[in-house]
Amino acid sequence: TWATGYNAIANINLLLERTPAIPDNLFATTTRKGEIIGQGKFLKAFVYWHLVHLFGGVPLVNSFPTSPDLENNRIPRSTRDEVYAEMIKLLTEAEAVLPSDYNE
Repeated sequence: TWATGYNAIANINLLLERTPAIPDNLFATTTRKGEIIGQGKFLKAFVYWHLVHLFGGVPLVNSFPTSPDLENNRIPRSTRDEVYAEMIKLLTEAEAVLPSDYNE
């Protein structure tokens, strides 16, 4: 669960880092890029929710690993409160760009 969660977070971080650089005309609508970023932030918060409930305080990883060397990628555990604060931040940012209804 730990490895799967952090693999998901790494992939979400990659999405969050690279999506803003993609030209807007490659998306179906002008708001679609924001929705994709919002969905990534929601999913990242969701993964952290699972990790913090299973393991307590966990490392907060906010960028895609740039080195294959594990020693260069070690991040200390954050407290539960810090993880919850990050989750609230991610969910608030996601809420700002996600539609309230997908049936429109």
